Amino acid sequence: LPNGEWLVWSPSILLEDNGPSINAPANDIASATLEDGGGAAVILTNEKLKCANVPRTFVNEDTCVLSTLSTACKASELLSVDVEMSTENVKKFYSLTGHYVYAIRGLAMEELHEHPCSKPKSRWEISTGVTCPSATVLNADTITALTDAITKSFDSNP
Repeated sequence: LPNGEWLVWSPSILLEDNGPSINAPANDIASATLEDGGGAAVILTNEKLKCANVPRTFVNEDTCVLSTLSTACKASELLSVDVEMSTENVKKFYSLTGHYVYAIRGLAMEELHEHPCSKPKSRWEISTGVTCPSATVLNADTITALTDAITKSFDSNP
């Protein structure tokens, strides 16, 4: 220092207790958890902050909650889960995420592992200026019903 004194710096870290059990009363521990695991903070800081979520364990089972927020951090490894495509589940999925799920009945899949996520390209392609070699023949009533349903829909999905 200018006055001739010397300072000694010791690079140590003082660890403090932290977490829901410290920051909230015992009867309301879950109120001190991040609902999205810190996902909103990751987005707001352009990924300067990282997710704060951890896997459920016996230590955190009282405060570990499943988030349905769109900003929720994802698990470190993706899990494969079979979900029945019932009307009830499709409606629940939409109410939780705001995204549509389309169920197609009678779609034959040659192999069980064949799905859009397993290949870089879907087997469904949009072709412009191409005539379908064997177009499905629809009667006038069906064409009218489909046209009316599409034109009168308030669906904002493009």
